[in-house]
Amino acid sequence: MVLPVPALPLRMKQEEWKKVIDINLTSTFLLTKNAIKKMLKNKFGRIINITSIVGHTGNLGQANYSASKSGIIGMSKSLAIEYANKNKIEFEIIVPKKRKIKKKSYADNFTK
Repeated sequence: MVLPVPALPLRMKQEEWKKVIDINLTSTFLLTKNAIKKMLKNKFGRIINITSIVGHTGNLGQANYSASKSGIIGMSKSLAIEYANKNKIEFEIIVPKKRKIKKKSYADNFTK
């Protein structure tokens, strides 16, 4: 996973856009494409793509990252429609969310 250096779209270079899209979205497409070929022969398979909450929400200075993660979501949904019923290939999308964790010191375990 490549986290981009935050850049507003007007300041983002095309190379910065393309690098993140290629690493996050294009690589997922190519791996999925090759996996589907093998799964079609087996008439069964399961593809699990991991994306980001930023693909749903967006984030300041991360248009390229957000677009790449949204692309994975849309691609996975479209491929599921194309391959799930007839070919028994299942698609799952995992979207990890940020959790707020209460910080607790070691000493807190011994005090009331």
